[in-house]
Amino acid sequence: MMLRQWKGLVKDGFEQSYIDHLKNETFPSLMKLDGFLKAQISYNQKEKGCQFCISTQWESLDSIRAFAGIKLNEAVVPDKVQLLMIEYDKYVSHFNIEYEIDRRNFE
Repeated sequence: MMLRQWKGLVKDGFEQSYIDHLKNETFPSLMKLDGFLKAQISYNQKEKGCQFCISTQWESLDSIRAFAGIKLNEAVVPDKVQLLMIEYDKYVSHFNIEYEIDRRNFE
């Protein structure tokens, strides 16, 4: 399994707009792709804005290519999302997932 992570700093007052975009546009599109497993939105309030970390989990790098295309390491940031950002990573990070545990599986 693979983890894909990206960070962006959203302008003050546009946090919910960004979350809505992810929930209503990006994530539904990902759900249609073979090999997509799950996504997570994390955030941290900063002095200049709100920093988001978006993590997606995939079965393989080939699965990610269905979303990102051949430039696998470049961030996919639509123009309308760029307008919400102060700054954002131009490149993403990919990690092999070696082990995962979920407490909910043990209760």
